Amino acid sequence: MKNMDKLPHLKRMTFLAEVKEEEMTKWYNTDLGRTAEVPSACMISNARSMAKVSALFANGGEIDGVRLLKAETVELSRSEPTAKFDFILGM
Repeated sequence: MKNMDKLPHLKRMTFLAEVKEEEMTKWYNTDLGRTAEVPSACMISNARSMAKVSALFANGGEIDGVRLLKAETVELSRSEPTAKFDFILGM
């Protein structure tokens, strides 16, 4: 792709697609791995932040008195997923 340097997120995604499965854990523990934006595969967190995300969904999109998600969005997240090919994960 021309001018890929102008689109660093595409460069990261292309790199991710070339990484072999057994190298994934090692790769995710690098600066590049932690900054890659792969919505279908990335979530780097600790137990406290995972609990907050879970509480957000359990409380219908609101946490600590602040609404972060519409109730409709929470319901949509509970719906049947679509089975489409993921070009990043290759499956």
